[in-house]
Amino acid sequence: MRKAFWIVSILAATLCVQAEAHAQDTASVTGVVTDTTGAVIPGASVRLENPATSVAYNATTNSAGSYTIANIAPGPGYKLTITREGFRPVEITGIYLNIDAVRTQNVKMSVGTTTETVQVSASAENVTLNTTDATVGNNFEVPMLNELPIQDRDSPAALFYQQPGVTLGGAVTGARTDQSNVTLDGLEMNDEATGQFGVIVGNAPVDSVQEFRGVT
Repeated sequence: MRKAFWIVSILAATLCVQAEAHAQDTASVTGVVTDTTGAVIPGASVRLENPATSVAYNATTNSAGSYTIANIAPGPGYKLTITREGFRPVEITGIYLNIDAVRTQNVKMSVGTTTETVQVSASAENVTLNTTDATVGNNFEVPMLNELPIQDRDSPAALFYQQPGVTLGGAVTGARTDQSNVTLDGLEMNDEATGQFGVIVGNAPVDSVQEFRGVT
């Protein structure tokens, strides 16, 4: 069964509705490639791939040694490979790319031959500091969703109240209850007939959700 990605965007002001209504159902990764002295490495080849789906994304570091890959299907199990002539290739496995979030993955390369590969696991580095925009939010991944103490698991709307600052009445960090937007895989799921917080169309069991993100 295909699991879905849910996003609920909590809007802080009415003027933000136009800009924030288009929540993203993709992920991004960015970072800087340097050597052991901290000097940036331009022209390095960056390859991000998901062995489970055989989908790959490619990029090259610019003059500042930085790279960015956008519009990535979110999920676990990604592998990042960085190569550059004169340096040992670096492989970072176990990368989890969260929905509607930009992951910062910096890489340090050491001088060597291409036959020597440095392998690193990122399984314990799922939480990174968001320095790309001003949004504040939390990602709930598959293990967290399964372990959450939710009594009614018939609708993903039950996940909204797991966010800090969300009241049972639907007020979020002091905002009005009608200042929210819910998307499923990029499609709006708001129930316009009622206009109530937490009332959505296309309900599905909580256990069918792959990842949930709440953004303020």
